[in-house]
Amino acid sequence: MALDHLLDALERNAREESVRILDEARAECARLSQGVEADAAARRASALTARRRELNAAAVRTLAAVRRESQRAVLEARRHLLARVRVAVERHAADAEADPGSLATRLQAALACLGNVAVEIRCARGLVKAVRQAIAARPRTRVVVAKEAAQPLVVRAADGSVEVDASLAGLVDRRWPEMAVDVVRTLGAPT
Repeated sequence: MALDHLLDALERNAREESVRILDEARAECARLSQGVEADAAARRASALTARRRELNAAAVRTLAAVRRESQRAVLEARRHLLARVRVAVERHAADAEADPGSLATRLQAALACLGNVAVEIRCARGLVKAVRQAIAARPRTRVVVAKEAAQPLVVRAADGSVEVDASLAGLVDRRWPEMAVDVVRTLGAPT
């Protein structure tokens, strides 16, 4: 019987030892699982954060590109509009070049710039009669047909020291930057 007791005791000890080893293994497994899960969660969070940053940066770049493109399109449309307006203004100025009221006003302003000196007025052939009528009372003034059509109305001091472009086309050229800003403002666009 002593042998039976010894075998029972050995079996009991073996069972207890195996239960203890199994419990320790389960505890170690649980501890390792928690570490692995925590590490995996940290890696997932890090990867998600990095991906969010990438996506946010891509979204910012895309938004900036879209804004630049829309601004470019607005500026291009504005440029086309201003070009069309300028063509219309130049056409209107060419049509109105011989208007007697405008012609007289422009000539008086140009002559005022020169003072009371002898002058020569170069003008397009079609303006000669209207120019002579506008300056009929001014002495020491000579009217000459301009050979170049680019400047339909130029007032010069007879000695050539001062020259004033009194044409509407010249006025449009000089005032175009201001006129363009006014057109854009009229449309309500920021300048």
